[in-house]
Amino acid sequence: MLEVYRFIFNPFQENSYVLIDETKTCAIVDPGNYNEDENTRIKSFIIENGLNPKMILLTHGHFDHICGVNFLVETFNLPVYAHAEAEKMISSAPEHAAAFDISFAQLPVINYKIEDGEELSIGNSKLSVTHLPGHSEGSVFYYSEPNKIAVVGDILFNGSIGRTDLQGGNLDDLLGGIHTKLLTLPEDTQVFPGHGPETTIGIEAKTNPFLNDEI
Repeated sequence: MLEVYRFIFNPFQENSYVLIDETKTCAIVDPGNYNEDENTRIKSFIIENGLNPKMILLTHGHFDHICGVNFLVETFNLPVYAHAEAEKMISSAPEHAAAFDISFAQLPVINYKIEDGEELSIGNSKLSVTHLPGHSEGSVFYYSEPNKIAVVGDILFNGSIGRTDLQGGNLDDLLGGIHTKLLTLPEDTQVFPGHGPETTIGIEAKTNPFLNDEI
């Protein structure tokens, strides 16, 4: 059984998630912590709850989702998992972040390049990887079928979808992927997005104005 704990980090109010298995093994998804206070918050949470962090999982390479990677790698000696196509965006992250006074001492390194359809283990729990570009090259979402949990980054939001006007964005790819890969999941699947509140597949299929021409 996976539990999902959310942190809201950095000036972009980015959602960073800790996925915790009953064995207390955990994975950290899209760590956006960027200052000393935020670093302390996530580090203390892991230590005080006796968690065993196993990996960092990235949904994509935009800087607001990766600015805490290096701190967690150095603190807990964690490997980083991301799609190979996310490397291009990661390499340009310092340039984009500098415009918002967010700096990178060094670029995050992807240790494991995950592929569409791959299955990852967190303790006794499994996550499947689905490649769904459109918001960004190399965007993926992580899905636990038994727990009905999808962590989707900036692919889908509560009442909206990810931007497609940034580097690597493509509206047709994003909408097509959402319809064929996300909305086909069970309606009661909980959706944990990269910004804003959680939602469900059923709610978005029925009420999201970007996905329903009848609204």
